[in-house]
Amino acid sequence: MAEQDVAEEEAAAGDGDKLVGVEAQACDASGTPGKLTTTDRFASPEELRRQIREFVSSHSPPTMRGLDYGTRIAHMRDWAATLYDQGFAGPAWPYEYGGMQLTLVEQVVYHDEFAKHAIPSHPGNGPSIAGPTLLRFGTPEQRRRYLPPMLRGDEVWAQGFSEPSAGSDLQSLTTSARLDGDDYVVRGSKLWSTYADVADFMFALVRTGDRGSGAHGISYLLIDLRRDA
Repeated sequence: MAEQDVAEEEAAAGDGDKLVGVEAQACDASGTPGKLTTTDRFASPEELRRQIREFVSSHSPPTMRGLDYGTRIAHMRDWAATLYDQGFAGPAWPYEYGGMQLTLVEQVVYHDEFAKHAIPSHPGNGPSIAGPTLLRFGTPEQRRRYLPPMLRGDEVWAQGFSEPSAGSDLQSLTTSARLDGDDYVVRGSKLWSTYADVADFMFALVRTGDRGSGAHGISYLLIDLRRDA
């Protein structure tokens, strides 16, 4: 079920996982007791830069030029897995979810160095949008379940925000989600969602309040797109 075809689709029990507001956990680079700290791995920003160069040299990024769409997606997933497995994924993410937990200065060095190489982008919008949302508002169970495979590229995420009649004005969205027992039934349409045709999950804004509820009637759902595939 790609996002473009969400209209009149139903999300079954396991398909919709609603985020619950919880107190945010610190996600800075200070480290936690018993865990590796940034200074243990990178004595200086220059050392981080050196290790990135060494990594790219020994793990040649796949070329994307002239490839068909399916092959490009496969290469993106493979490269995301390589970054994750070699410890170079999620520069700002906590260690426990597969990230590097870098300081701000180290993150600048990280992005500056990788920008010098023609490396594949990450497939989907998970690490850039859904991941930080889960880190800030998700439950511990949601973080453990979704974040590592999201960062590694094992599960691709698409964004379900814009609609035919609700683009930048999201509070006017009409896609609805209603509880039916333990299930959320989602009805509506979404569009302009990159990689929705190959995504495993969607993070979607849906209306759980009445039609006139505005921004206060919108909820954030995590929807499994594979259940009815």
